[in-house]
Amino acid sequence: MRKLLATIAALLLFGSFTPTSARADSWVPPSDFDANSIGFNLVESFYNTGEQQSKLISVSQESDGKFQEHLCTGANSSEFCKSNISGQILLPYCDRPAQSNCVESLSIAGSPSEQLVPASFIRQATGPKVTADPGRGLTEGSTVSLWSSDIKNTKGTGDYAIYAALSVGFSSSAGTFTYGNLTSMVVPYAMQPGPYQQPSASEFVASDGTSHVSNSGGRVECVFTEAGQCGRIQDFSDGTKVSMTLRLVATIGGWFKGRVVDPTIEVSPGSGSENGAAWQRITMTGEPAKVPLFYAKGPKSSASQAMLDFMGRYWAGGVNNARSDGPLAFQALELFKNLTGDSAAGVSTIWSMGSLAPGANPCLANTSKVLGIVSTNAMVYEPNAPEFVAGALKYKVGGTHFLPDKSSLSEGTYDLIIDSKAARCLYGFTSAPISAEISVATSDGQTKVATTTFKETGTWVKLSARGFTFSQPTVSVKLTQLAPPKVKTSTVICVSLKNKKITKTIKGVNPRCPSGFKKK
Repeated sequence: MRKLLATIAALLLFGSFTPTSARADSWVPPSDFDANSIGFNLVESFYNTGEQQSKLISVSQESDGKFQEHLCTGANSSEFCKSNISGQILLPYCDRPAQSNCVESLSIAGSPSEQLVPASFIRQATGPKVTADPGRGLTEGSTVSLWSSDIKNTKGTGDYAIYAALSVGFSSSAGTFTYGNLTSMVVPYAMQPGPYQQPSASEFVASDGTSHVSNSGGRVECVFTEAGQCGRIQDFSDGTKVSMTLRLVATIGGWFKGRVVDPTIEVSPGSGSENGAAWQRITMTGEPAKVPLFYAKGPKSSASQAMLDFMGRYWAGGVNNARSDGPLAFQALELFKNLTGDSAAGVSTIWSMGSLAPGANPCLANTSKVLGIVSTNAMVYEPNAPEFVAGALKYKVGGTHFLPDKSSLSEGTYDLIIDSKAARCLYGFTSAPISAEISVATSDGQTKVATTTFKETGTWVKLSARGFTFSQPTVSVKLTQLAPPKVKTSTVICVSLKNKKITKTIKGVNPRCPSGFKKK
């Protein structure tokens, strides 16, 4: 939970969706701090707060229980940077054949039926970077990559930015860096001048004498900031289709989440390696999701005790923030949606892909390969793979009933792509064709009306649900397979033509006596 301070504005590419051809800049939540108010803001990512930049930090706990933080340029770069190093790297553009952990390509089409056209890589935004350390398995940490396309966004520019980041950690015992969570987004933007600065991180000493790391430079309305200018976030034009290819180390696998409608995914092994680690090429394609977004604010004096308890003992007033897939999201939505009339604050077109926590079922827990992707336009959603319960894959989503106009119903989309072998593993199915039952039910068990589709192509099983309404429904998918028909068998006794004392018993479908024997 984070506070919406005046110096750290609310955090997301919130945007309005209007049917006009020339639209205003994306809507963002208010950034003013009011200690006499109470509220909550649900965000897609904290990428544009100045926090999400390439950096490494060592964290240590002193004997008195206090924590110390120090910036690191790499492992063993200072006396503080020998262990317990964590951070993240932003992926650069792939400019070498065997390079991994990088953005290979971006392609965009003006409608789902049109052919995708490659966008041109322009440059990396300015900002802090992390130097690669191949000997310890660390790839380069860069900045947001900037691209140009003939397909225009709602501001009329063909400018798009890719924010793709991997969390990293250093194990002093193993002596190598490991990679964790992936977050990636394609964001339309238009250049805007102003009193901006590039993001940066610095150490400061607190009043108790401990060292900590602070971040600066991020702005709520910008996908990236540089000295004197920023990439002002826009929306995708209606009908836009996007395809992004990342090269990732092979350990980034398992389940992925997305804000993509009608997604397709392609995975292939990479060839060659710069640091000895295997890598894979992952391509995600689909339309941006129109995501209703939540921001609620009201007088603190009228807050319920449940609201006050939820904000925590250290809350001093104002609006708190949490991720839309975080552990607080569903509870925050239920507590604060009455402040908005059960309506969204805005609608933004979002195209994103990220990794999810693996499923508990062994069939869904393998992270050495891509098992599937779950994608939804829901305001809040679970941060893990669908749960396999009572013979069905269940996934909980949530949202307000209404869009910002307070009268139009908010309708949900849900897409599930699962590796066909993993799907058959869950049910013990054979390689024979399978089918599916898809349902959407509310928390009180009522079934929602939804349009559902199912198909199996190649190595993937693909399912979708459309048109369901919110509060906090659960989407259930149950796969089925017809039992193979029973084959009728019979038995014959065969006797040798040369020696009638020699017989053979033959069992099967339409059994026949072998050469030299006849039916008895």
